[in-house]
Amino acid sequence: MSDLVPKISIIIPVYKVEKYLRQCLDSLIAQTLRDIEIICVNDGSPDNCDKILAEYAEKDKRFRIINQQNCGSGPAKNNGIDHSKGEFIGFVDSDDWISPDYFEHLYHKATVCGADISATASVVKVYENSKRKKKNIGFRREKIIVSAEKREPLICRSGVVCNKIFKKNLVDKYNIRFAETKSTGEDNTFNVIALAAANKIATTTMGTYFYRQHSDSAVNSRSLKDIGVVEIYADIFSRAKELSLGEGYLKIINKRALRDFGNTYSKLQPELRKKLLAELSQNLPNIRFDRTLRKLLLDVRWSVLKK
Repeated sequence: MSDLVPKISIIIPVYKVEKYLRQCLDSLIAQTLRDIEIICVNDGSPDNCDKILAEYAEKDKRFRIINQQNCGSGPAKNNGIDHSKGEFIGFVDSDDWISPDYFEHLYHKATVCGADISATASVVKVYENSKRKKKNIGFRREKIIVSAEKREPLICRSGVVCNKIFKKNLVDKYNIRFAETKSTGEDNTFNVIALAAANKIATTTMGTYFYRQHSDSAVNSRSLKDIGVVEIYADIFSRAKELSLGEGYLKIINKRALRDFGNTYSKLQPELRKKLLAELSQNLPNIRFDRTLRKLLLDVRWSVLKK
């Protein structure tokens, strides 16, 4: 690895993943792109993750371990960004893993195309019964995306950052960071602003990200913390206006916000639905969620009638 600027800084937030952590870290060690730094942020994990991290840091000097009190995945990633030195930044969740050629393909695509972001369409959900299913992340083919219109599918359908690498200069220039909250969807603040602010986005079908689905996963639990999605989008709208991204992007973000609010509403218990609507009324009064709500209620009624 270069003493000064590795090609990619890979940031891994770590919390209560003792069962899966070794598979994740082994997949990083096996990367064919060798000039990387691996920044593991131990988010106050109460299990043996700290010992596993120390073990890997001892045998591979590309590992950098940062310890912090438990603050959540978003602050952990932000901490990793603040300590990163790479030309690009990538993210891997500590219960997931990647193919050996993963970051080599993303780096090659970004540098050859001169893109601030490169992204792969090859994201595979892996379930506890070993079943695998490809995840829809907004594109399927290799392309170079420049216009706001062409970026809409990525912004509206791809809520993950782990299938992408981001130019460090882009992240620093626009001070792009994750939401400082434990709400589900903290990636959206980073992902949406980065996708809108990038000079261009290069996509590929090469390199595979394996996205583990299990009962302990944050994406599988719905509770009061999910109402924080309103605060997240209030921040996204504020940042988009601050950066003068333009009306085109504001409309796309509005579309994505309504989609996420609808998904969250449909999965909440009745008492939490009322809280979500109250938060929307208070923090985003101009959002026309009433139309989405009517459609949701109609969909529910139709599904009941079909049974």
